Amino acid sequence: MSPLGMVICFTVDAGAKIALDNLVKSGLYQDVSEAICVSLINHDIIQREAQHNGGLEITRADLLDDRSAFVRGSGAASTLPRPAPAATNVVTRVANGVSRIPEIFHLPRTSISPDEFPLSAEDGAERPTTSPKQWLFGQYNKLLPLKATLRGLLNLSGSQRSGVPIADAIRTISTEAWILGDYLDGLDQENGSKRENALSTAFPTTSGSGSLGQSRFGNQFVVSVNAEEVATGLPIAFRLVAYVGGKTPRLNLSRQGAQFALLENPILDHGQRTAEAKFSPAEISFLVNHIVRYVPQERHAFAVLLGALTDGLTAPKRLDQFVFEHFRDSGMTPAFTSLQRSGVISRLVDLQLVERVRHGTKVTYAVTESGNELLPQLRTHTSSGA
Repeated sequence: MSPLGMVICFTVDAGAKIALDNLVKSGLYQDVSEAICVSLINHDIIQREAQHNGGLEITRADLLDDRSAFVRGSGAASTLPRPAPAATNVVTRVANGVSRIPEIFHLPRTSISPDEFPLSAEDGAERPTTSPKQWLFGQYNKLLPLKATLRGLLNLSGSQRSGVPIADAIRTISTEAWILGDYLDGLDQENGSKRENALSTAFPTTSGSGSLGQSRFGNQFVVSVNAEEVATGLPIAFRLVAYVGGKTPRLNLSRQGAQFALLENPILDHGQRTAEAKFSPAEISFLVNHIVRYVPQERHAFAVLLGALTDGLTAPKRLDQFVFEHFRDSGMTPAFTSLQRSGVISRLVDLQLVERVRHGTKVTYAVTESGNELLPQLRTHTSSGA
């Protein structure tokens, strides 16, 4: 068989499948085959360069320069914008005192009641979770993007309660999220924040992921719908948003989603500038109670990792080993286990149930007082099979 016509079959885990879907939906590739080929070639280039030089730093210019070694999809020339000029750098804008939090992420100017929204989340009593593959996808690793999306949907809804067309929601919210990401990135630089604590993590930024990050944000933190009309994304996984198909598919806020969107946020509404003020006590309390009642996969994941941490497994590698050996799922790779664990820990940190403890270059995790208080409740729900 000619190499050009070679057919290779391989197995991918859930994370790789979502990544492949995101590549195809970016519009940079004609089909799945081109996305895979480009990815493999670029991975080979990166690995060889790293082995030869002891490391590799890739800039946005490298990816856009026609003379670079990296291979681009057939749609790249028309899709990837050139880097923004220095005059629009977010640090300059923030230093000049110009707010870059887009209006769509502010509280609505008119009075809105959550009871106006017809849909409501259902109690999360489902079949027992038996594997981390059933946990929320590990790349749903931050909760501030969830807040931004729900606030965006609330404002896009206006006076209508029939939902927001999906195309409008993805395009508008992910575009405005890029502006918000630049603003948050400016705060991170001002505070000297590490990536794990950065406000801008998971948001697209001009200096970072750019248009590819915008696409990823839309898929992971707004919505992604596959060929079988199955909708995924953190707002849907948290049952704060519902997908309604039809001639014009829409995203509908649930009453719970509207309630969380209407809670005031320290960053978006009060000008707070540090990661410690990411969420208000009311927002944290709402999300924790919502997860316990409505999100069984997250409830199970929280119970497993909080329990392991209280048993002394506080290092990332020890946690990964525990999860991998405890579930013994033959279809789960160590890399995927680590991704899932990392996502859960990050969400636990956002909810102030776990804190990171740094020892030089090493990081361990510690359960907070709130986490210890929540664990018995989580275990009760988990043991009941909910």
